[in-house]
Amino acid sequence: MWGIIFSNFLVIMPLRGQGMNTYAERMISDRIGGDLAGAFFRVNWFAPVIVGLMAIVLICYGRDEDPMLEKARAGGEEI
Repeated sequence: MWGIIFSNFLVIMPLRGQGMNTYAERMISDRIGGDLAGAFFRVNWFAPVIVGLMAIVLICYGRDEDPMLEKARAGGEEI
């Protein structure tokens, strides 16, 4: 089950991100007077925020893994 969820995540998230990134760049470009190159650089200011959020997710994932494994073992799953 987790393999299906993870593979869907790997397929869908880059496509969503690609679409939102283009949309955000165009919106910023229109806001600053049509300078698309400037919009590309301004979008990169969000990269540290994204990296920080990913670090938080990885930390939380490590905490949630042990209880999930215990529940799976209690349910009779072979791990």
